[in-house]
Amino acid sequence: MPASGQKSPSMRRWRNGNGSGRTRCASIFYQLSILSKLAIQHFRENGGGRIVNMASRAGQRGYTSSAMAYGASKAALINLTKSIALSHGHEGVTSVALAPGWVRTEMAEAFIAEHGEAAALAGIPIARMADPQEIGEIVAFAFHPSPGLFERRCAGRKRRQLHEVMSMRFKEKVVIVTGAAGGIGGAISARFAAEGAQVIVTDMNGEGAEATVSQIVAEGDCARALVSDISTADGCQAIIQNVIATEGRIDVLCNNAGINRRGNLLSLTSDDWNLSFAINVDSMFHLCQAVLPHLIEAGGGVIVNTASQWASIRRRTTLPIM
Repeated sequence: MPASGQKSPSMRRWRNGNGSGRTRCASIFYQLSILSKLAIQHFRENGGGRIVNMASRAGQRGYTSSAMAYGASKAALINLTKSIALSHGHEGVTSVALAPGWVRTEMAEAFIAEHGEAAALAGIPIARMADPQEIGEIVAFAFHPSPGLFERRCAGRKRRQLHEVMSMRFKEKVVIVTGAAGGIGGAISARFAAEGAQVIVTDMNGEGAEATVSQIVAEGDCARALVSDISTADGCQAIIQNVIATEGRIDVLCNNAGINRRGNLLSLTSDDWNLSFAINVDSMFHLCQAVLPHLIEAGGGVIVNTASQWASIRRRTTLPIM
């Protein structure tokens, strides 16, 4: 690590705001676009493929003059990734951009040497940098086929054999999934259970929740159904209280439930509007508020909220879900 007051060559290149710095960023971006073009041509001829581009949070939020070229180039990379996905997804070519914050690399260490670690951690809620290994795991996840694809490639094998290649990351963990009577919630529940979790399958549709549980138990995994109405604060509190009383802990809360009452301001009723917000927004507030004391007391946990692309893409007939 360079002594205080000194800048490493990599740091000077990163922070260089003059013409050479901008030229370097533009040159790298151009090279990435050429690589992507060649990869797309190969993938189209060979049945598809996936491109993962390493962007940065700087490309989403902008940057100060100390790294303006860096932020602008990463924003361009995110846009390029989206353009590739939109243009070539139908050909089996998928494109993903990862946009991490600070990662403990040579560039980060150079910044810390000049400004101190507190400056780097100031905008990070968990108050630590990511390790390169963590980013490697995310990249591997982006390439990993879904269980459905994997099962089709391994036709003839029993699904139980897949557990040998799946990591049991959630063994003995307790996971709550809302809106889990089917669809996305059912798939989330099945995947958590396959990786060792005790899953609480919650939904207003008791028959659907039981069906999800039956499918999970048939595979030898653990789950139970909990019929619940998350449109009220009391209903949300009841879920958390029930799980704490029965399982004794909560490790993961997946706020997956959502509804879509279609219509614009002229056609929507007050009931449509109020129910959409009660399920899509208020339930997440009430459930998070109820579970947070238990997660804090236990020393940590995870909350995952399922949103939608419709939150950022305008639609004429889906006003409440936006």
